[in-house]
Parts: sequence; C-alpha cells; structure tokens
Amino acid sequence: MTNQWLIAVDPGKRACGVCIHDSRSVVQATLVEEPCGDPEILAAQVLAVVKVSGAPLKGLAWRMERPRKYAHASDKHYDLESLERVLDALAKLARAAGGRVTFYYPSQWKGNVPKAVCQARIRPTLSTNEIAAILDDHNVWDAVGICLVARGRLARGLVARR
Repeated sequence: MTNQWLIAVDPGKRACGVCIHDSRSVVQATLVEEPCGDPEILAAQVLAVVKVSGAPLKGLAWRMERPRKYAHASDKHYDLESLERVLDALAKLARAAGGRVTFYYPSQWKGNVPKAVCQARIRPTLSTNEIAAILDDHNVWDAVGICLVARGRLARGLVARR
C-alpha cells in the first residue's frame, strides 16, 4: 500500500487552516498565519508547514476550498478576490513541487452546515490521537472537514459514511 498523503486547505486572507493526512489518519491540523496578508508569503508558509510534516511533495494530493461568488453579495467580492489570490499562489507552489490540486466549493463538501455543526459532526469520526493533533480553530476544523470528505471518511454535509 502506498503512503498517499493529502493536504486540505481552508484559505483566509491572513491565515489558512491546513490539515495534513497520511494514508491512515490526520497527522497535523494547524493554522498558518501571515499578518500582513501577502498571498505569496502565506502560500510559502503553508508549503513550509507541509514540508516539515514529512509529507512527500511530489505527487501530493491537495484539496482546497474555493469560495463562490454570488451576484447578490457583490459587496463581499473584494474579500473573495483576496482569497482567490491566496489560492492561486498556493496552487502554483503546490503544482511546482509536483502536487495535484483539486478545488472544492463549500457546497461540495459541507453543504450549508454551520461551523458549530461542522465541528460537532467531524469530532466523533476522529481518534483521540487525531483530535490531539488538531489546533482548535474554526478554519482548521474546516480544513479537517475538507480532508475527511476527500478521504471518504465523511460524506457531503459531513454525514458519517455507512
């Protein structure tokens, strides 16, 4: 069996939730911050955390949440454009390192589930060791959710697989 690692990212303008999962379990889930909000620096810091984890960069599977622009919320598009710049910078670095990048819209992995419900649905599917490896931050929990859906441990809407 190959040791296929997966990295899930919940992007932010100044911080990204990052979940690192090897072939069996969550190895680390943390918040990577860049207070000035420079997309290239934030992307490089995410990649540095992944390198330190021991994940092999070549062939690494990346899953990233891509925000969706809605016509009725045009005043929020500036924020989404900032997130897009972070995602573009991170995807560029991940691909340059030999990774495979896939984007998910929020509706593709969590539906319309509120953050508190997300965490409540995710937590019971994790081992004690996995929970200990997770920094308690809502962006980090979103990254964990993206990761578990990508791994098939949870279904869309964060519903346990049967």
